[in-house]
Amino acid sequence: MRVHDPHQLYQRTYPGEYQNRPFNPKLSWPYADKDLGWVFNMVNVMHSTRDRQVFYKMNHEGFRDDKDFDANPPDPGKKRIMVLGDSFVFGLFINREDTIPSLLQKRMGGQYSVYNFGIMGWGVDQMYFAYEKYRDKIKPDVCVLFFIDDDIVRTFEAYRKEDGNKPSFNIKDGRLVLRRGKDTSVWEEWLKGSYLWELVYTVYRYVYAKEIVRLVFHEMIQESRQHHEEFMVVRIPSRDDLKCHNLGCMQRSNYFSFKDYFNKAGINYVEIREYMKNLTPDQYDLLYIPKDSHLSRKGTEFVTNTVAPLLAKFDHKQLLIKK
Repeated sequence: MRVHDPHQLYQRTYPGEYQNRPFNPKLSWPYADKDLGWVFNMVNVMHSTRDRQVFYKMNHEGFRDDKDFDANPPDPGKKRIMVLGDSFVFGLFINREDTIPSLLQKRMGGQYSVYNFGIMGWGVDQMYFAYEKYRDKIKPDVCVLFFIDDDIVRTFEAYRKEDGNKPSFNIKDGRLVLRRGKDTSVWEEWLKGSYLWELVYTVYRYVYAKEIVRLVFHEMIQESRQHHEEFMVVRIPSRDDLKCHNLGCMQRSNYFSFKDYFNKAGINYVEIREYMKNLTPDQYDLLYIPKDSHLSRKGTEFVTNTVAPLLAKFDHKQLLIKK
């Protein structure tokens, strides 16, 4: 089989295996960050989409927010919502006022400050690193983490060719440890040329990545409780999720759900897909950009309108506690 169809077999990337691509402020969007992997180029960027141009304006930390997290201390008179995520939170291909954090800011009102910590290509581990890096500066009352299924698998890697190097975890004795250099075992090296091993390794990658994410969520739950923060996790479905009816597709969809885990932990967990079940196929398609997997303006509105009432309950609960 290797002679008949030679190709590069998949191997997990390790820290330091590849160098980041040369950075050009006028052409490159990923800007290397030693703590987070990458953020967005802080030079204002005009991006052409299929039907219009979108202007991406960043703050000094490389996030799509008009607040500078380092320069401006949080307003003590406002509730602060820290929104973590990937390109769906960043708002790829849509204007900033149409992103989930911006719509949440508008929906929740002036007594709230909503912070956008979404960067394209991030895994759940990078969202956790951003939470660690900026939590003491933002001092959030609520932390909301949005993820798609790909964000789970991304935690397995130390490098993405589209974006660059990123920190990543291994699991040792049931705990997360940062990876340092090449960490493949002897038997992994011995089997890396095997087609059969590649099939096994692909399944192993999903299992291991999900366990990493579970431990990341465990750490975030413990830390949010320690700092008296509310914590919510929201899973955004893919464009094809509601059209998924075969057994393999359904099993994958159920596999990447953390609903049971968060219910046991007493943490708010939202499956956006459950709120979309009554939509017609045409209505569902309108939630996504044509010929793309990302949310449209209607899609970010739908997600915002689903999540905002749940966030409002946090405020009510805090008022009751204060009383």
